[in-house]
Amino acid sequence: MCMYCLVQIGVISTVEAEMSDSILDLDDTLFGSYLQESDDLIGAIHAAKKFCFFNQSFEVTICRLYAENLAKGYVDGLYQLIKSIYPEDVVHDFFRTRDNPRCLRIWEGLANPAIYENKECWESYLKTTDLTEQAEDCLKFYCDRWLPGIEQEHDLFPAVFFSICFLMKYRPDSNHIKRVALVSPSRGPEFFAIDLWLQRKAGEFCFHEYGIKFLKDNLKSIREELLQYLLAKTKPTDPVTKALNRLITEKMGPPLPAALLAQILDMDNKYTQGDF
Repeated sequence: MCMYCLVQIGVISTVEAEMSDSILDLDDTLFGSYLQESDDLIGAIHAAKKFCFFNQSFEVTICRLYAENLAKGYVDGLYQLIKSIYPEDVVHDFFRTRDNPRCLRIWEGLANPAIYENKECWESYLKTTDLTEQAEDCLKFYCDRWLPGIEQEHDLFPAVFFSICFLMKYRPDSNHIKRVALVSPSRGPEFFAIDLWLQRKAGEFCFHEYGIKFLKDNLKSIREELLQYLLAKTKPTDPVTKALNRLITEKMGPPLPAALLAQILDMDNKYTQGDF
């Protein structure tokens, strides 16, 4: 099974579990998506501790911290709790120098551990005079250089993630947010599929900001997996559910008959397990 399929299974499984308030049976292929999508961030971190790539997930967790602090205001004690769960050397390594002039200015602020420690320091950082312009520059680099595969700097993803969350709050009409939602990465996803995660964040924001019209007007550019994600996060009783289903059908065609779909999945599982 391809990485795109594994990511989508993990994402949709997590969202469906969250929407139905049920417990998800995690494994190595699902925990990254669960850490990105679960409403219970601390619970997700503890659940992920048993997996071999847990230490590498610290950047995902810090990105979740950015989203929480920007959406809700500084969450007192959250950073300290996160820091206590991960090994000290992992936390220390996160704040290392990351050399890239494209995002260097914004990273200089984010690489300062002091801004995470309390509300006053965090809010003081958010008042940096040209922070909006720094965030715009960072996302422009991401759209112009990273997504086309010209210059991918995965070390700088936390700066990119912070930038989009910051602009969603302080410059919601930024064209770069729309670009992230509509332009798919040129290369396949790595383990945590960070580019697809960012696209989901941008797509969900644009959906709520501009409504179903944004999806209709840009249907050719939008990945069908993003439409499926938005549908999974929408309550069945929501009137927009029918419109989302129509768009998915228009994008992908009518759903396969259940019997044929079961045969395809069975063949795929046999191929994956080497039974052919």
